Amino acid sequence: MATIDITEGWTGGIDLQLQADGAAFDLTGMEITFIKRSACGVESATTCGTYFEHVSSTCGIVRWTPATSNELLVAEQPYWVKVRVTSGTAKVYFPNGAGDTWTVYSQ
Repeated sequence: MATIDITEGWTGGIDLQLQADGAAFDLTGMEITFIKRSACGVESATTCGTYFEHVSSTCGIVRWTPATSNELLVAEQPYWVKVRVTSGTAKVYFPNGAGDTWTVYSQ
């Protein structure tokens, strides 16, 4: 995953590739959760469904799509983003440490 600069109002999907030791992390059969925290301290978690999905499980690619209910706003940025992967009772996070920083710019 990488730092992302994005324009407020963006509604296209944002693809993220999860890697472990430089290789794609195989997500086959695992539950994934997108975690986003704003500078205002508001945190949201989205599991697979409408706004968050597997694009390629074997290549470790997931997609988060902003919408009116979870949009990225200049007034609430920067955002810190992580993906939680759960297999049974085991949980790992990408990245493993501080979340990636997403900076939002005005249109």
